[in-house]
Amino acid sequence: MEDIKRNILILEAVTKSAINHPRLHLTKNNKIQFSEGNISAVVMDYIDGNSYHDLNRQPSDKELTLILREAMKISELNIKPPFIYDSIAIVNLLDMYERVTPHLSPEDTGLLKPVVEEFKTVDFNSLPKKFIHGD
Repeated sequence: MEDIKRNILILEAVTKSAINHPRLHLTKNNKIQFSEGNISAVVMDYIDGNSYHDLNRQPSDKELTLILREAMKISELNIKPPFIYDSIAIVNLLDMYERVTPHLSPEDTGLLKPVVEEFKTVDFNSLPKKFIHGD
């Protein structure tokens, strides 16, 4: 239930901003979240489209510019949603590296090792903290 509250906090902030996002459909009580018994849902417009992965191509420079503009808007949101653990978050790179290294080829390990060594020198406490994306 906490994840739902967190996501709604993010959706409310996005809705009030100029970030491109599918239109949300509110309940009769003007709420984002619909709840009935054990079911909880948020309804938004369906976007009939494809990801770049689906299209098997990279975004063009023009598309990248639009994507980066949206990412900048997201990072400017003044929200601090509750923390959730994400195994693939940047701060968990060392843990993930240790877990997957036994399964990597020597070539892949060789490519990653210098990156991991450089990563170990980063002082994360000195970096600014921002909301960077909402799943």
